[in-house]
Amino acid sequence: HLNNIVYYILLSVVFVTPLIFWDSFLFSSTFTKTLFFISVVDVALIFWLPVAFEKRQRLKQSAVSIAIIIFAGVAFASSFAGVDLYQSTWSNYERMMGLWTIAHVVLFFLMIITVVYESKIVLLLRVVVASASIVSLIGINEMIGGRGAVRIESTLYNSAFLASYLLLSSFITFWLMISEKRIKYESIVLSTAFILMIITVFFTGTRGSIIALVAGSVFMIVIFL
Repeated sequence: HLNNIVYYILLSVVFVTPLIFWDSFLFSSTFTKTLFFISVVDVALIFWLPVAFEKRQRLKQSAVSIAIIIFAGVAFASSFAGVDLYQSTWSNYERMMGLWTIAHVVLFFLMIITVVYESKIVLLLRVVVASASIVSLIGINEMIGGRGAVRIESTLYNSAFLASYLLLSSFITFWLMISEKRIKYESIVLSTAFILMIITVFFTGTRGSIIALVAGSVFMIVIFL
């Protein structure tokens, strides 16, 4: 039961974090999203700790696990060796990527690999697609609604952040889309979501993400053909 509680809390993090913002704050997107993410991960930690030791065998040495641990180690080492440990730990309201946030990202990863079994991975990825689709629709509405934005920002309030987020989400959507063996309702929904994300990425005007999208698409077509 605790596994299921942690699992659904993690699903809420994946779905809500990209959508949440509060205009009352100076940095209404970054600060709000990070505050929500850290708070909910802390709540999940309460339910996860009793089963963490029992599930320790799932913390196997995969390439991704090693990469995450190395990244966290380098972040901590560089922060303690830097000129401002306070800034390194807490960052600032604009970026919110200090050690405190990084520690929660690592904790989130540990929860994912210990609680989310293979049978539940697809639902988690579909939640990613659902949230990204809503973000895309808000971005497209921003362009159509004539807010005067040359580069749309949607709920992330930053074109580059939005493009990076949707770039990763679009490849997850593409993977789910080609995993469907038959043309049915899910395939149509996933295809629509994929198109929405691609359109939104182009509307962000972020050249790096657009180039990465084109290059990645060519690579995936070559791989799967």
